[in-house]
Amino acid sequence: MSWPNRPILRSNGPVTGILFLFLLIATSAFAGTAHAKAKSFTLDPASGWVVKWSQTSCILARKFGTGSKPFLLSLKAYAPGYQFEVTLAGAQTWGYRKGGLLVAYGDSEPQAIGPPQNGHMNTYGPAVIFTSTLPNWKAYPDTEFENGLQRIAISTVRRKLILNTGPMAKALSALRQCTDNLIVLRGFDPEVQNALSRRIKPIDPSRWIDPIQKEFPPELFAMARNATVHILVRVDEKGMPTRCDTVQTFDNTDFDVRACGIILDKARFHPALDRNGQPVASYYANFIAYHQK
Repeated sequence: MSWPNRPILRSNGPVTGILFLFLLIATSAFAGTAHAKAKSFTLDPASGWVVKWSQTSCILARKFGTGSKPFLLSLKAYAPGYQFEVTLAGAQTWGYRKGGLLVAYGDSEPQAIGPPQNGHMNTYGPAVIFTSTLPNWKAYPDTEFENGLQRIAISTVRRKLILNTGPMAKALSALRQCTDNLIVLRGFDPEVQNALSRRIKPIDPSRWIDPIQKEFPPELFAMARNATVHILVRVDEKGMPTRCDTVQTFDNTDFDVRACGIILDKARFHPALDRNGQPVASYYANFIAYHQK
C-alpha cells in the first residue's frame, strides 16, 4: 500500500462517484488512570501532511520517526467533521494491538477506544485501526482549536506514544476541501449541510442497530477477526430513510442486503434542520463494529 504525494494545499478539483459518510458509534470504554504512569516515547514528523482524495473518503496522512524506523499516522474521513478512522502503522504499534487504548488530542482528556483492528502495511509493518472523535467536534470547524492541537498521544497501561504533529489548522483545512467535495458527490450543497442548526438524530437506534450487530459475518467469526462496517443513509425532510449503502472491511453481499434492509424497514430519524430551523434532506452514517469475544 502506498500513500499519495499530493501536497495539502493543492486541489485537483471535483471527482465523481458515490459518497460515503459517517458518524461514530459509541464503543466500549476502558478505565485508564494507570495510563499516567506509562513509559513515554515521542516521534517527530519525517514528512509534510498529504491529503488523498477519492470518490468515497478523504485521508490526511503524515510520516513520523526515522528512515530506518518509519511510523505512519492517517486520519480517514467520510464526511466533514472531527470524526475519523485512525490508522497507526509501524513497529511501535506492537504494544497497542491487544486494545485497552486511550487517545488524547492536544491538551484534551484521554478518550477510551474499543478493540482495534490489526493489520500490516508495506514499508511500515504492523498496523492498528480504530475509530475516534476529536473532543470538540460540535464546534466544527474551530480554527483556534485546530491551531492548539499540536500533538496526539496514544497510550496503554505500559506505554505512551506521543506524535508531535505541530499546529493542525492548515492540514485540517486542506482535508475540509476534500470532505466538502464528498458532500457534492452525494447530491447535497456543502454550504447548507455545514450550516445545519440540527443534524439528523436517530429515534430509538437500538431498534435497528442491535439486529444488525447480531448478524455477525460468519467468515469473520471463522477467522477470529474484528471489522468495521460503515452504514450510509440518506434521510428526507420527514425523517424517513430513502437510501442505504455500506462500506465494508470484508466482502459479504448478503450482509450488505440484510443490514440495509433492517435500516430501511426499522430506522426512523428526527430530520436535519437548516440554518433557519426548517427540515431539510441530509445524510446519516455510522460505524458498526464487530469484535470477537
